[in-house]
Amino acid sequence: MSRGCDYCMRKKSNTLTIAIIAVAVTIIIYLGIHIFKYICFISTADTEYVGKIESALESYDIDALDECLKNAEICFGDRSELYTDCRENIEWNMGKRNYTISMYGGGDNIFRNGIQEISVQVYGRVLDKDYGESSMKVYLKMTGAHEFEIVRLESGDEILERLFCAKN
Repeated sequence: MSRGCDYCMRKKSNTLTIAIIAVAVTIIIYLGIHIFKYICFISTADTEYVGKIESALESYDIDALDECLKNAEICFGDRSELYTDCRENIEWNMGKRNYTISMYGGGDNIFRNGIQEISVQVYGRVLDKDYGESSMKVYLKMTGAHEFEIVRLESGDEILERLFCAKN
């Protein structure tokens, strides 16, 4: 009789151990998938936000640009202005459709103090002047687990200064 009870106890113990291992493996897989998805999400935020700026500028959509840059600082050389102070100029230029622009670039997917620096190449022309390749830095701030905000555009090149700081 004790041999039968001992067998039942080992069987229950083995079943419990297998159940605990199955739950632990399921949790590890679940967390691993979500961590992987989050890493993939973070690693595409830079190109997504550069794409949003490019799309807004290419389509001459001031509302889309407002959404991208609503709280951003625009910096050219030693000059710095808030986007809201430059908005009238870019809206004017969009209304005249007097420019063409394309952008590409990306960051290193590292947020230092919650901000990622993204290097962007800009190609375009304003009025009849072709600016060729210009460079810009976009600073993307992580504001929540899945939320970002562009806090700064920075460039020493003239094309972006012409778009944001002058009515052409």
